[in-house]
Amino acid sequence: MARVPVYRHLRVALLALLVVAVAAAAAARGDQPRRGHSMAARHERWMARFGRAYADAAEKARRMEVFAANAERVDAANRAGGDRTYTLGLNQFSDLTDDEFARAHLGYSWAPPPPSHRHGHRAENGTAAAAADDTDVPDSLDWRVRGAVTEVKNQRSCVSN
Repeated sequence: MARVPVYRHLRVALLALLVVAVAAAAAARGDQPRRGHSMAARHERWMARFGRAYADAAEKARRMEVFAANAERVDAANRAGGDRTYTLGLNQFSDLTDDEFARAHLGYSWAPPPPSHRHGHRAENGTAAAAADDTDVPDSLDWRVRGAVTEVKNQRSCVSN
């Protein structure tokens, strides 16, 4: 049997090591969203996707800073992994601060019910406001089965009471 030069084995081993190193580098790059792309380019792609335009360059720069902070928070949470069964993403609100989002989209303001609607309230004649009747009430009721509940909808800034 012919003897294979030691250098040939060394070349094959180095080639295999190079392939493994390139594969590892590619895998590491895949874990970091859009690495190598600037945040400004990422913001531009986001603006195009959600049809966002700003009044002037100053507003665009401010919104880009907010977007960058939100994008970094999303990326960090997704890199953290852990036991989470979900991933975070960017959406049409990604250029808003938490306070701006709350003011614009969480408009419900709670007020205590009037006395006449409170539990145990007695009418002027001294009787309970909601007297119990003898109607049989089921132990449980699933409104989904009865078709009375629709899917979740984005109500935007609806402030109905």
